[in-house]
Amino acid sequence: MANWRALLLFLAIFIAGNTHAEETLTPQENTTKNSASPTITAVKPNPVPGAQQRQWIKLIGEGFNAKSKVMLRLRERIFPIPPERTRFISSKILEIYVNVSTGPATWQAQVSNSEGQKTKPFSFEVKPPAAIASQPQEVEERGRKAEVEALEKKAEETDKKIEQVKETAEAAKLEAAQTALKKATVQQQVEKTAQAARAAQQQLEAAKAKAQATGDAADQKEVEKLAEEAEKRKQATAAEESRLAAIEAKEQAAKEKTTATETEIEKLQQEFAELRKQRAAKRTFLEQATTAAWIILAGFIIWFIKRLAVNKFESVTVKREEVREGSARLRTLVLLLNWLGTILIVLTVSYLVLDEFGINMAPILASVGIVGLALGFGGQYLIRDIINGIFILIEGQYSINDIIQIDEFSGVVEVVNLRHTQLRDLDGRAIYIPNGEIKKVVNFTKGYGQMVLDIGVAYKENVDHVMEVMKKVVEEMRQIPMCARFIKDFEMFGVEKFGESEIIIRCRFKTRAGKQWEIAREYRRRLKNRFDELGIEIPFPQRTLNWKTPSQSRQTEETEHTKSATYN
Repeated sequence: MANWRALLLFLAIFIAGNTHAEETLTPQENTTKNSASPTITAVKPNPVPGAQQRQWIKLIGEGFNAKSKVMLRLRERIFPIPPERTRFISSKILEIYVNVSTGPATWQAQVSNSEGQKTKPFSFEVKPPAAIASQPQEVEERGRKAEVEALEKKAEETDKKIEQVKETAEAAKLEAAQTALKKATVQQQVEKTAQAARAAQQQLEAAKAKAQATGDAADQKEVEKLAEEAEKRKQATAAEESRLAAIEAKEQAAKEKTTATETEIEKLQQEFAELRKQRAAKRTFLEQATTAAWIILAGFIIWFIKRLAVNKFESVTVKREEVREGSARLRTLVLLLNWLGTILIVLTVSYLVLDEFGINMAPILASVGIVGLALGFGGQYLIRDIINGIFILIEGQYSINDIIQIDEFSGVVEVVNLRHTQLRDLDGRAIYIPNGEIKKVVNFTKGYGQMVLDIGVAYKENVDHVMEVMKKVVEEMRQIPMCARFIKDFEMFGVEKFGESEIIIRCRFKTRAGKQWEIAREYRRRLKNRFDELGIEIPFPQRTLNWKTPSQSRQTEETEHTKSATYN
């Protein structure tokens, strides 16, 4: 009986265990059935090296199980992977032992579970081992270029931020300056109000003393009135002082903001310089040299175009037969701009090339400033020449092709720059005059030219007739195109004076700038020929002697002296 009881108890325990096992397996099966579809997220190695023999390839994803099957596809061909060459590692990793092509190709992998759930086809590359060996270098090169681009972008953003902070600093400086002006005005108002309050208090004290002495009711009312006025003055003073304190606080805040922005600017500039330095360090020497070569080539092209334009302008102005003040001054300014443009191009190209190699220009400019300060006393004459040259060019005192006189030197202006002025005199000598030594300038061709002519005729000639002849000669010259375009005006002044042997008749020509001497020479030639045709005499110096009887003692000496004398 006891044995039967033990047997029944054993059977009950066994059945309960089986039931529990079934109950525990059922949720797993339900979980598998209800699990999400498997996915492939990566293939390792990627790319897969092509080889003749089989190799292990790892599929990484989600939802894999021990019954998962793998299928590979190459274009239209499908390769199912047998279960014996499939190894289940975990629900996230499957390994397959396969042989792929040796050449470059794109394969697709797909995993399916026993429940019919499949992954989407996942593409992976197969490349020859040589191509895979070079791939890290390509990746590294792409990474380097990406880093260079990132540094360049960050440097540009930093530069923009510097400009924004500079604008903020300028606004803060302006606000501080305006607040300082307002503060000065309010301080004056505070002082004025305080003086009024002190005066009211003094009046109140005097009224109190008077009221105490007299005891009069009227004096007492006056005290009350003055007390009220003094209180108002005191309150007004307190209000102005409070206003002044607010303005001072605002001024202090503006100054602190200015200091903070200037500190931020310095920090950003250092950051910008460091970014440019890092960018230059990341770039190869070939890239830097190529960019520098392009910069130099661009600068040379700009300089060449500028040079062609200047040469074209010079050739046009040189071919002109007439000298005009506007064109001459324009030519002077063009040549000056040509000189300044060349310097600007050289400095800009040098800055860009040095910046390309990561050389910070700030210390160089600072050292140049220190050297300039050290040479300040030695270069004071150079500075004086440059400053005076700027004023000469701005005021237009003279231009190229002008005829001027500076001290005892005179000639045609050939070169004007910030350093010196070059003249060419009648003997063809080039005269260089530093601009700092030019104090007084006589310009014979400023705007127009004038020439005053004094014509002498004999006393026997009819003056009116001579003046008519002179005018007719001018009219004849006006009929000649070469002379007509140069003569602007002619004035007959008339008889200027009586000379020892001639009557001086004065006239004046007004001509184009620089043509007065040419017109005067031509007029003298024509007038001489016309006087010869009409028999008008141009006298030479004459002397009339009156003979007197000499004394006996000096007769012989006077006679000898008279014989040896020559009279004209």
